[in-house]
Amino acid sequence: MYEQDRWLIAALLQDILNEPDEIQSLLGGNAIARRMSVHEIPFSAHVDYAQNSEFIELIKAQHIVCASPAEFSEDCG
Repeated sequence: MYEQDRWLIAALLQDILNEPDEIQSLLGGNAIARRMSVHEIPFSAHVDYAQNSEFIELIKAQHIVCASPAEFSEDCG
């Protein structure tokens, strides 16, 4: 992934965490209605595959985005 792609994704994730009614498209800047709920759930750095899998099955989410704070630092937004 290119550095500018990481910056764009980080900025988009930060915007989505604020749960706006609309999100600006990264391509063309069109407004897109947000039709999802957003929850930020911190994980320990030592969570393994079995623990992650159990949690994901337990919450029954259709889609999950996992992002590392190391990749999406404060200077991205």
